[in-house]
Amino acid sequence: MKTLDKALFLVTAGNTMDRLEKFDLLDSMKKVMINDRIFDRAKESDFVLFPGMTRELDSRKLDWDKNLKTAYEKGKDLFN
Repeated sequence: MKTLDKALFLVTAGNTMDRLEKFDLLDSMKKVMINDRIFDRAKESDFVLFPGMTRELDSRKLDWDKNLKTAYEKGKDLFN
């Protein structure tokens, strides 16, 4: 299997950050995405979460531009 220099996970979640932290789901998501999906096949990896992305929450639309900027900045930092 090919080894990557870098990997960036952009992950959406329907739950809000408060709920993810309350039930300790954020760490679990990171472990699954980074440790299970990539494991040791990337020399460097990072994880960006966009919470509250369910259609029922106004935050989905309200945070859209902020989330795009976050993804761009994280990618720029990781891949430059």
